[in-house]
Amino acid sequence: MSGQRMTENGITLIPYDNRYDEEALKWYQDRELCLMMDGKETVYDRDRLSVMYAYLSAGGDCFWVMLDGRPAGDVTLMKNGEISIVIAPEHQGKGIGRHCVREMILLAREKGMSGVFARIYDFNLKSRKLFMSFGFRKTEAEKYVLSLEEKCGIVFSDADGTLLTEKKEILPGTVDAILQLQKKGIPFVIVSGRHPAALVHLFDTYHFRCPLICCGGGLILDENGAVLYEKGFAPERAGDVARFIEEKGFRCAWNIYTRDRWIVKDRNDARVKTVEDILRVRSEEGTAEDLGENEAVDKMILICDPEQMPRIEKETKQAFPDLFMAKSAGWILEIMQGGVTKGEAVRLLCGRLNIPVEESVAFGDHDNDLDMLKACAVPFLMANAPQGLKERNFRITDSNEEDGIRKALLQLGLIV
Repeated sequence: MSGQRMTENGITLIPYDNRYDEEALKWYQDRELCLMMDGKETVYDRDRLSVMYAYLSAGGDCFWVMLDGRPAGDVTLMKNGEISIVIAPEHQGKGIGRHCVREMILLAREKGMSGVFARIYDFNLKSRKLFMSFGFRKTEAEKYVLSLEEKCGIVFSDADGTLLTEKKEILPGTVDAILQLQKKGIPFVIVSGRHPAALVHLFDTYHFRCPLICCGGGLILDENGAVLYEKGFAPERAGDVARFIEEKGFRCAWNIYTRDRWIVKDRNDARVKTVEDILRVRSEEGTAEDLGENEAVDKMILICDPEQMPRIEKETKQAFPDLFMAKSAGWILEIMQGGVTKGEAVRLLCGRLNIPVEESVAFGDHDNDLDMLKACAVPFLMANAPQGLKERNFRITDSNEEDGIRKALLQLGLIV
């Protein structure tokens, strides 16, 4: 029998004994709870509850879920890998179940199990959503399985909203996770819409180096800054986009990025200053005509009035079908050469490093990460991602403010 376990957010799992049976009996007399657990509304009496807990305790590791010193549910990992969980009705919807399922996955890894599973009725939508957010997949009627033998040879992470907090910092736990990966020989790669100058300061601040996929996939650098791949578009085309924006009178500011330069129309534009503060890099005033003949534009961004974003995105895409565009925030539209995406860059780098893309893990939080998430074998969305994205078939980890990357890597068994 396993001992007491601490999860995050003040939740404690203590090995089952019968001291809280009377409180648990109240949960198991809730017809809706019994329906979701057993498929029928038959409530429990004291004897039936005792038999159930005796079965769970004998067949695996059964825990009380403790919140603020009082039981809020129970969770069990059976010897055959089955996870069962019940959260008291008054405590549902607080994220407690998520912490408990993650802890059972970690316990299963500690025990050397090859996989875990849960039995969930089709009408139990909340439980299905919870377990599927960890990567459980339906294999047969009412059975959802998660393999613990996935091969993970490389980790890709978006920057803003994923690796970086709202304060544009990397949490200490995430830094430690990156260093653990690198010590094991597993590359960690930052994948961002930013250009290199807006990322390399992280190396000095957090004392690690890694490959960079910059400009939304248009530029790939190794850990020493050497260019592995670059695919931009001609300065003339960037000038066409800038003129189109101005002629349309859109409420937005255009920005042109090359490998080494960031050109704007007006550095005093408040929108430009906001992005300068975020990136910790200074722009220069100019036009596309200031670029040399052989100087590729790796990316443009349009800093938009959020209310105008739908129109700007639609009309700009229609006017420039040869370019690829994706939102990285509700107010930023990124523009790259057609065929340039984070997902394609992931595939290119995996090929360069001789790591199968089938062994890749990815973390992202917004629309411009979709192609990367779809390209990787184990994709995670951050909890702070837009709700529409979280309805898609991706795993979900905690937010960028809650060490979501570290927690997911723990769940995968890549770090300790």
